[in-house]
Amino acid sequence: MSKLTEHSRQLLSLDASWEVSEVSLSLEEKRVEITLVHRGGRVMCPECDTRCSIADHGPERMWRHLDTMQFETLLRARTPRSKCKTCGVKTTTVPWAGKHSRFTLMFEAFAIEILPACGNVKSAAGLLDLDWDSVHSMMKRAVERGLLCRDLESLQYVGIDEKSFCRGHSYVSILTDLTDHRVLEVVEDRTEEATDKLWACVLTTGSPTSKKVKSRRSPSTCGLPLPIRSKRMFRKQTLCMIDFLSANISMKESTKCVAKSEGFNGRIQSIKSQARGFRVFTNYRTRILFNCGKLKVIPTEISH
Repeated sequence: MSKLTEHSRQLLSLDASWEVSEVSLSLEEKRVEITLVHRGGRVMCPECDTRCSIADHGPERMWRHLDTMQFETLLRARTPRSKCKTCGVKTTTVPWAGKHSRFTLMFEAFAIEILPACGNVKSAAGLLDLDWDSVHSMMKRAVERGLLCRDLESLQYVGIDEKSFCRGHSYVSILTDLTDHRVLEVVEDRTEEATDKLWACVLTTGSPTSKKVKSRRSPSTCGLPLPIRSKRMFRKQTLCMIDFLSANISMKESTKCVAKSEGFNGRIQSIKSQARGFRVFTNYRTRILFNCGKLKVIPTEISH
């Protein structure tokens, strides 16, 4: 093993199962390509975490890594496929990248830190020299990663508010944590069904009876604006939910909730302005949770 390949292996913090076989430099394309090779032996099944033999190797894949000085850096490797007696032949994971990702974990962590500073995806994509879809996919994976490890055990007070989405009478419903000042969930529309989805976000985590809920409106008007026919049903359902969670709402507390809700509205409106509006709800939800959810979006698997 040459000094260059050993140097690259140490920089990538590869374990004993991987080695660097080649490092090539292209001055014309301003690119550095590092070829990695699996040393063989037994591998871990990605489905059941059982150590098993190698069936074969998949086609060569490429991952974008952090730049080497002014040169774009790419990792190339053929991923081994495990031969599991229970799960069959499965493609194993690599230590430097997430599943189905075309970027290394270190590059995604760098991009995630760039996004809030740039304000919108287009500006970040230009700085990272990527297309819009690639940057947005990293943001989406970051939100999914953050939601999986989010802790709601200390949740005490929540609020429900509405926010306009597209032109016309198009709205989304937003559930917020009034204590930690974060957005918990965003669902489409402002109907009773939408509110049920928001409540489910709270009730499926921890002990429901240990939580208290505040509404940004008084008990007589709590809930989201609905057609007159369904508004009575919605109020009754919401009041029962508040009573079930042992909430005590006073005018003073309600005033504080209004102020906090308006603070979220201002931040969300800033997100809409920077993005020049949204046409797809899932993109709108991803952007709100990424910027206002206080999620742990940096990959925890980074080892280099």
